[in-house]
Amino acid sequence: MFTKFMIHAIFVIIHPTPLLPLFFLSPKLLRDSLDRINHVQPVNGKDAMNMALNLAKKEGIFTGVSGGGAVAGAIRFAETLLSSGEKLGVEGRPLNICAIVADTGERYLSTLLFDDVPVDMSPEEISIFNSTPLGQVFPPSSTDSEVTENDMSSHSIGNRTATAAEESPAPPPDLNPKAKKYVEDILANNKVVMFSLEWCEFCHSVTKFFKAVGLDFYTMPLDSASNMKDNWGIEVRKVTSSMTGCMTIPQIFIGGTFVGGAMDVMKGYRDGSLKPTFVEAGLPYDGSIDPEAYLPNWVSKTGT
Repeated sequence: MFTKFMIHAIFVIIHPTPLLPLFFLSPKLLRDSLDRINHVQPVNGKDAMNMALNLAKKEGIFTGVSGGGAVAGAIRFAETLLSSGEKLGVEGRPLNICAIVADTGERYLSTLLFDDVPVDMSPEEISIFNSTPLGQVFPPSSTDSEVTENDMSSHSIGNRTATAAEESPAPPPDLNPKAKKYVEDILANNKVVMFSLEWCEFCHSVTKFFKAVGLDFYTMPLDSASNMKDNWGIEVRKVTSSMTGCMTIPQIFIGGTFVGGAMDVMKGYRDGSLKPTFVEAGLPYDGSIDPEAYLPNWVSKTGT
């Protein structure tokens, strides 16, 4: 009886790529569900972030990038059905499309998603905050029943340090010859290459840092909608991961040599260990530029 009422399933992908292969992620639930999926709806990282912002501004739904991607994908899927003239519904019943917003937005506050939101509250926001004491995330000080602007700017929930731990690679996958040639050509024709994800704040941090240094670099967004066609992004990621033994993103190459991820590049530039690599590749190196300035706000700057 359950299958009688089954309608189109929407598998919304915003990261890292559609239909993740066993090489990267293969929980039993995913493996058991693949044959039930009727449609894959690609969503660009930018569209996912814009939808997350619109949900917060217009609908009062505070979610993150994946939540925004789910809603954007559901809307895109509905538009596709309407434009194709496909008959909607099952056995005369209207078709309802359900988008699951699975996460909340507070952990994205210091990320690229809310990059335009000031760190400190405005006087108006502080006034609103003080009007709801039961909803405050930390109690008022013992000397003052209200939170002041100074309290808000100095308060810290915690200090976290981000580390891009490298996982042990899975058994070597079957590599797509075209993807392998593509990666080889990119590395041969570009001094600086970054394999990235559109939604990844560390990738954006590296982008801003490279621009500040004055580097001419090539970025390959593995999860862009165009690279989802025929699982191209997955095939390229298989190649890069087989070359580096690294599962994390971004993966950065300088002069054809893998130099690590975002934190590796930032640290190597700061302590000078990457200077010989830059010089050998004929790249500018300005030791006065502090890479810490381009890291996400929530990342501990000590020991970077």
